[in-house]
Amino acid sequence: MTQKINKNPKKYLGWTNHETWNVMLWINNIEDIYFSVVEILKNTNYTPTYREIIYILHLEDCQTADGISFLNHKLNYDELNNAIKNIGGTK
Repeated sequence: MTQKINKNPKKYLGWTNHETWNVMLWINNIEDIYFSVVEILKNTNYTPTYREIIYILHLEDCQTADGISFLNHKLNYDELNNAIKNIGGTK
């Protein structure tokens, strides 16, 4: 009998992990942050990365109300970059 190798580690509500899900949950649900991201995306000629957005909004030293840093070392930045693209639509 051949054992299947799970190439996809456990996900957290469809996200890589709790930390990635949590910061994007806050970005999508805190009105001031969300609309600031929308405004940034409208006023740039390219789609900034997640990290760039965090620095533009001066959130680099901040954390969610759940205690997750917006620049936590466990974050999946590729996944967050895609989520940012989805907020602004594709450019």
